[in-house]
Amino acid sequence: MSLLDRKLVAGETILFRQRKSKMIFFDSILVLIGAIVFAGLFFALGWFEHLGNTRFLIAITPILIGILLIIFDVISYLELELVVTNRRVMVKKGLGALTVLDIHLNQVTNVRTFTPFFGALFGYGTVSIFTASCQFDCDKLHGPRQVQQKINDAIISAL
Repeated sequence: MSLLDRKLVAGETILFRQRKSKMIFFDSILVLIGAIVFAGLFFALGWFEHLGNTRFLIAITPILIGILLIIFDVISYLELELVVTNRRVMVKKGLGALTVLDIHLNQVTNVRTFTPFFGALFGYGTVSIFTASCQFDCDKLHGPRQVQQKINDAIISAL
């Protein structure tokens, strides 16, 4: 049960839930694979043998960077959750320090999507939720047009 599930009030039901796309891991995994190949070639071909123990640090550093990138992507994936209910749109951003957006459906003035080139290929993009006073962006969400449609459907059914 997530934080947003605990914020539901009596008579409120979840219509739709979305997280970031799993494609955010793609570039980190490529970096890690490239680093592992680099380290393998580094030792197999005997590059920089004259450096002694420093060779190990040179070979392992790209692997550590790849692992850190994957850790950052996992945190990024877990930190964003969007929930559409029959009464409101709720967005949670963050793990430790949370930002929780809680907008009643009658306060949403517009929902806009932006899908970059690779987002169109892999099914992710940015959903911007507008009210009279603010704009809230949800980056790299899976199926941004589907999210936009679900929010618009909820607004229409709440009228």
